[in-house]
Amino acid sequence: MRLSIFITLSFLLCTLFCQCNGDIFVEEFAPAATEYTLNGDGDSITIQFASGDWDVSGGYFSSYQPYTWTICDVIGHPVKVDEQPHWEGLGKCLYDDFLLSVEITRDQYNKLYIKTHENAYKDSISLTLTISNSFATQLIKIHITPATRYQLSRIEYQLSDFSHETIEKKHGYGSFYNVSNVPTRWGIHVFQNRYNQVWFESLWPAQILAPDTQVEIPCYHPNEVPPLTLSQQKVTYSEEYQNLPLSYSNLMEWIEIPPHCTQDVYTQITYDKVGVFYNLYAINPKTGKERLFSGTFYSRAPRQTDYKIIQETIKK
Repeated sequence: MRLSIFITLSFLLCTLFCQCNGDIFVEEFAPAATEYTLNGDGDSITIQFASGDWDVSGGYFSSYQPYTWTICDVIGHPVKVDEQPHWEGLGKCLYDDFLLSVEITRDQYNKLYIKTHENAYKDSISLTLTISNSFATQLIKIHITPATRYQLSRIEYQLSDFSHETIEKKHGYGSFYNVSNVPTRWGIHVFQNRYNQVWFESLWPAQILAPDTQVEIPCYHPNEVPPLTLSQQKVTYSEEYQNLPLSYSNLMEWIEIPPHCTQDVYTQITYDKVGVFYNLYAINPKTGKERLFSGTFYSRAPRQTDYKIIQETIKK
C-alpha cells in the first residue's frame, strides 16, 4: 500500500515539475501591439518587447520589388546586403530606393526602433517584419503613409544640347468622288487631327509631384537661330503623351478631282522630333526637403511648310 502511494506521489511531482519547466523556459516575447502606422514624411516608433529572447529573422514590403537591405552591426558598419532584413542579436539595417527610406535598429535586446525617413511614392506601403526564436514566431506590421506631394521649384533645360530627328509620315485623308463631267475642287485641311505631341521620360515617377503640376516647355523652330528656345507654353508634368494644338491647324489646300473619277487622298508631312535633357527641382512643403529629378523632354510636331498632298486614282 505504501509503495502504491509513493509511486502515485512521485508521478504527480514529476508532472508538476515538467509544467513548471515549460513556464520557465518558453518565455513570451511578443509586444503588446503588433501593428503600427508611421507618417511617410518622417516618423519613428520604438517597440517594447516582453523579453529579449528573439531575433529579426525576415521581412518584406507590400510592393515595389526588388528589395535591397543593407545590414549593419549595432555601430552602423555595413556587414552585408540582402533581400530581407535579418540578423542575430543587436544590429541595424537600412532600405533606400531613393523614394522610400526605412531604418530598423536594435540596440537593446528588448526594443526595436523603426524610422521612416520618407515614403515619396503615391501609395501607402506596408512592411511586415518576422520576429522569432526557437519556440515562436511573431509578425510585426508597419504601415507607412505617403509623404506630402512635392511642389515644383524650377525646371532647367539644356537648350544648347538636344537631339533632333526628321520623320516622314503618310496619313490617309479620305476618298473623293466626282461623277460629273467637269473637274471639282475640294478643300483639304492639311493638319487636321495633327498635334504637337509632347511627353517627359524619367527614371522617377511623375506622381511624386502634386497632381497637375504645370511646367514650361521648349519650342523648336527649324529655321531660327537658336532653333530651340523656352516658350511661355505650359503643360502638365506627366509621362503620358499630351497633344498640343497647332497654331496652323486650319491651313487649307485645294485639290482638283477629274471628271468621273474616284481618288484616295493622302497628306505626307515632315515631323521634327526633338529631345532635350532637363533637371527638375522639387521641394516637400512640409519637411523642406528638396529633390532633383533628371530626364528627357520630347516633342514631335509637324512642320508647317514641309508637306505635300498625294492623290491616287482608284476608279476612272
